Amino acid sequence: MDSPVHGAESASATAPGAGERTAARGRRCGPLRTALGPPFQDRVMLVVTYWRTNLTMRQLAPLFGGWKSAADQVIDQLGPHLALQPRRRFRNDAVLIVDGTLVPTRDRTVAKQSKNYRHSTNHQVVIDADSRLVVVIGRPLPR
Repeated sequence: MDSPVHGAESASATAPGAGERTAARGRRCGPLRTALGPPFQDRVMLVVTYWRTNLTMRQLAPLFGGWKSAADQVIDQLGPHLALQPRRRFRNDAVLIVDGTLVPTRDRTVAKQSKNYRHSTNHQVVIDADSRLVVVIGRPLPR
């Protein structure tokens, strides 16, 4: 069967189901779906691994078989959907733990050099003692 465009084939001349695949590829099912990319479970694992470890995008991307820019996009798009919503109020008898720590960073614009010649930022964290969930994280301040 000849096509009006040289080299183009009609949908009936291609492999069975090819038209269905291309139609499904163009559809989007909300902000969490990507047409071509890792499965949803792998993307969730990427975000959780990023949050749990202190790996950079450059270190994390090869572990999941992708590029650092793709890993950054997955974390930016999927991360807010996986994060818990902050609580507005606490019980009167709730016990909250306040802690501060120095976190090493490579960004010298927000960090100051400390005694050990490392650049770090000071983080304030509030934790619910019962659930052990982080309640509030303060803005990182230079030491």
